[in-house]
Amino acid sequence: MKITGTRSYILIEYDHRVLNIKGELALSAFYASLSAINCWEPPFEKVKVTEDEKIELVKRLLEEQEKGSFRFKIIFVE
Repeated sequence: MKITGTRSYILIEYDHRVLNIKGELALSAFYASLSAINCWEPPFEKVKVTEDEKIELVKRLLEEQEKGSFRFKIIFVE
């Protein structure tokens, strides 16, 4: 899993696809909007992200976060 981004979004490589999660970087945490997770980035932009994929993605991100893999904390909000 690879994460890159800016102050207003993060790009997550997951299962050979890329997901753009909108949010906001504040101090040492990125507040990610769960409701903004809808579709994958091109060339999969017509493929919707399923609820199961959202759950799995959040679970894996939180596991990586607990390992200390990130320089900032990701907090998911509705």
